[in-house]
Amino acid sequence: MDSDPITEVAKASGKIADAVKVPDEVKNEVLLPAATSIGGRLGRFFKRNQVNQRASEIVEEQFLEQLSKEASLYFNNHPSATLDEAKERLIYKQIDDSTYSIDNDDMRTLFAKLIAHTADKNTNTDISPHYSQVLSNLSPSTAQLLLSMSKNSYTPMLETADPREIFIQLDRLPSSIQNTNGAIDQLASLGLIELDTLHVTERATLLEAFIAKVNQLNQNQYRLGEITFTEFGNSFINSIK
Repeated sequence: MDSDPITEVAKASGKIADAVKVPDEVKNEVLLPAATSIGGRLGRFFKRNQVNQRASEIVEEQFLEQLSKEASLYFNNHPSATLDEAKERLIYKQIDDSTYSIDNDDMRTLFAKLIAHTADKNTNTDISPHYSQVLSNLSPSTAQLLLSMSKNSYTPMLETADPREIFIQLDRLPSSIQNTNGAIDQLASLGLIELDTLHVTERATLLEAFIAKVNQLNQNQYRLGEITFTEFGNSFINSIK
């Protein structure tokens, strides 16, 4: 049976857990006996690549180790996962791109899931170098907003004119209306979402809360719209779930 890098990481897990805020499910997995051989082989990317000189200066070793453990964990969670050796260089790029936000727990988890999907022949068909580049451009709050919107078939939107602001409603409750502070424009520019006119006749029940919001802002000029995911946006979301 191949030696498993996760086993070596587990020996130092106590020290790493003190230095990094580790999710309980990941911490427990590290303390268990060695994962399957194929999951361990995924971990070798992190050992052999050494990222690159620039990334090594940015990323503290414990964060890179944690990314390795999380990616291996998510890979092992797919019973039929098959390691795709041909994606080696793409995984190296994803590790490199992760260095800009690897110290954030949520972003590290998203990169770990992207790497796990990329390493698996069953889930990497559409994943290109662009995916990790897009993820590296998202702040943790914008990434979480994107994930929240992905739960809906569409997201109602209200755009004011002066000053220009975009509000969205994540669910039926008026309390879910929030100012996106430029995040919608960024997500649209990355090709993840598209903005369209709200289908008033079909979704009229959503208008009352938005109009009340406009009155609260004393806005005379506004438009109601809806946000949907592009084909690329849906594929991107699937790669980080």
